Amino acid sequence: MHILRGDHGKIYTYHEESRGHWRARFQYKPLLSDEVKILTATGSTKGKAESNLKRKWGELRASWNRGPAEAERLTVETLIDRWYPTVKHPQRHGKKPLSENTLEEYAEVIDRALVPRLGERTLAELTPYMLEEALWSMVDPDTGKGKANAQRSITILKKALAFARKKGLMQE
Repeated sequence: MHILRGDHGKIYTYHEESRGHWRARFQYKPLLSDEVKILTATGSTKGKAESNLKRKWGELRASWNRGPAEAERLTVETLIDRWYPTVKHPQRHGKKPLSENTLEEYAEVIDRALVPRLGERTLAELTPYMLEEALWSMVDPDTGKGKANAQRSITILKKALAFARKKGLMQE
């Protein structure tokens, strides 16, 4: 089953007789990640286990939009403006410099895709669905044209968001 980022698959529920309770679980993908994780919950009945799992899922999804107060004000464009200089001059941060071609490619993706589609959104507003829609809408469904640009955009946005998390501007 294909799971979009921020969505989950089917809930599986089973009885753990040795422990005397029911366990519910499903797989999901966190925001801007291809890693599949498993969320579980237990309950005295099958229904309670599923209910507890749905509650945990709701809390987890809500936490993706919570974070420091700065995330409520900081737009994607402002984040990129803070992040890009660290990429352009990485030696200041103890990293190896990128090639001119890579820097030009980053600038083009930022100017043509990220800022026009997401620039005015705050970090707190970002949702997995919004990111999927904004970036994958660049792909022609019939020909697949634009897929490489969408993937580059996602890669660059992941790097900028990792910078935001590292600087404490948002939570994972």
